[in-house]
Amino acid sequence: MTNRLLQALNEIDRARIIPLLEHREFEVGQVLVEQEKDLTVVAFPVTAQFTHEFHGPGDVYVETGWVGCEGVTAPLPLLAEAPSPWRITTRLAGSAWCIDAGRLRLIVKQSVSLREGLAKLALYYNAQDSLSTACAAAHPVLSRVARWALMASDHTGTTEIPVTQEEIARLLSSQRTSVVEAFSKLRDIGATKTMRGRVVIVDRTRLREAACACCDELDRLAHMLDVPVGGLRRPDRALPWFG
Repeated sequence: MTNRLLQALNEIDRARIIPLLEHREFEVGQVLVEQEKDLTVVAFPVTAQFTHEFHGPGDVYVETGWVGCEGVTAPLPLLAEAPSPWRITTRLAGSAWCIDAGRLRLIVKQSVSLREGLAKLALYYNAQDSLSTACAAAHPVLSRVARWALMASDHTGTTEIPVTQEEIARLLSSQRTSVVEAFSKLRDIGATKTMRGRVVIVDRTRLREAACACCDELDRLAHMLDVPVGGLRRPDRALPWFG
């Protein structure tokens, strides 16, 4: 597996970026950038997955969005040359290609196609953040857990997600007992099964039926912007947005 954004670069941008990349491994919980801090490094996930976490009252961090092998961390702060409005941490352990944020900014300023592609990606991630907030307020834990599993699968391209139910409860700002109950119901309908430290998607169709309508909204936006999310649904999709 590789990073789809890097795959989609035109020859000129690829020649500028690839030599500057460093391959790194990330552990769960590893912080890439703190909230309200300037970017020093940008990651193009391969097997790792990163999350946007907003620091709320009571020293609690709530997940609002996620970044996987479809894109790059923090495109909006990168384009705006501004501090990150979220803390960006590793949600799923794995690998990523990393580059110095300042050097990438210089390349972005030289490439119209790269700048436009990053703007579309930033818009998609911003919609994720907004939708996650609305979803937490409007939908029951079962449908949110199903949505979370689907999105995690789409952004890593695998049906086996290395994560604990306790970690999912923290990311969704829900009670662990509620998340355990949700996975029990998903197991009963044959959608998922849980093993020690991982969630396995058994039947994607049944999992999709249990998820909230937020999945459809994100799919619609990804299609509209040509953002290459959903590796299991569209593995050979063309990537015109970085042409």
